[in-house]
Amino acid sequence: VNHVAGHIPTMGEVIHTPKFHILVLQGAPTHVTTISLELADHPAPSAENTKDKE
Repeated sequence: VNHVAGHIPTMGEVIHTPKFHILVLQGAPTHVTTISLELADHPAPSAENTKDKE
């Protein structure tokens, strides 16, 4: 995720790529620990849609 984003993304940040939408669910200032990964042809994930999935 860090490589795709070009930085260490923060919790709640969504990284869009041509094939995926990545929502950072948990992390620390030095790393990401949990993500939500969606195919790009589906709606981008949002923090509201993933709260029940944790």
